[in-house]
Amino acid sequence: KKKNDFFTKRKKIDNEKAKEKNDISKKIKSLADKSNLTISEWTSKTLECEELTNKWKKIGKLDNNNNNKKVWKEFKTSLDYFYKQKRTYYETKKLKEVTLINRKKEICQEAKQLKLSTEWKKSSDKLIKLQKEWKSIAYTKQSKQLWQDFKNSTDYFFKKRNKILKNAKDEERKIIDVKKKTLIKIKNLQVT
Repeated sequence: KKKNDFFTKRKKIDNEKAKEKNDISKKIKSLADKSNLTISEWTSKTLECEELTNKWKKIGKLDNNNNNKKVWKEFKTSLDYFYKQKRTYYETKKLKEVTLINRKKEICQEAKQLKLSTEWKKSSDKLIKLQKEWKSIAYTKQSKQLWQDFKNSTDYFFKKRNKILKNAKDEERKIIDVKKKTLIKIKNLQVT
């Protein structure tokens, strides 16, 4: 009877450990079930996963080898799921960043081509459209240098355009002044 009680007690403890370990495995799996997690949320969830892993290990090995294998398999599956979701998130994020950077590079290239243009209206409209598109694209770490290149191209174009348009207006004013003076002279000649 004592021997039977001993094994019954060990089996009960084993079952409790197995349940506790499986509960931890389910918690680990549920950490990655949310969609649209941010970087800081993934960092937090990873720390939580590590804490749960340590807790799982501290429970210790089960006496029943078959139960031990089942519990280990469940745990391993949960960890694999968690880290696969995390890896997928970062891979997707990286692809999006690459796409954004490539588009920003294209915008920079277009702006560089337009900066030497003398078709003021057409090029101005295109550059303004590119500026609006730039603002609509999310910021990435590499954006700073690209932004500087883009800004240099647009600044160059608009400064050149404004200078030439100002010179043209100044010339126009001079011509108008000359015409006014000529009209005054003509009026003065008619009076006499």
